[in-house]
Amino acid sequence: MMHRQRVMSVPSTQRYSRVVTVALAASCAGFFALYIVLANHVSTRGYELARVQARVEAEQSTLETVQLEISAAKALNRIEAEAVSLSLAPVGAAEYGSAATAVATR
Repeated sequence: MMHRQRVMSVPSTQRYSRVVTVALAASCAGFFALYIVLANHVSTRGYELARVQARVEAEQSTLETVQLEISAAKALNRIEAEAVSLSLAPVGAAEYGSAATAVATR
């Protein structure tokens, strides 16, 4: 009678354990890669935010300067000085006519 030798196979629990270990290692590697990508994205957005905030501050400074220039241009003293430099005469009392006294001439 011949005896068959059994081929020793890896028990199913060891195979299951190996599969679980490989799956966990792959998951950890995937999460680490995701972490690196997200950290890079967050730091890039941080730099962009700082750049935009600096630009906003510069634009606000420019806005304040322009508002001061507008206020100076609207000042009555400046307008009167400009009128004198253009040789404009001050207006006295204005006289308004009525529709009944309006006359058209050629």
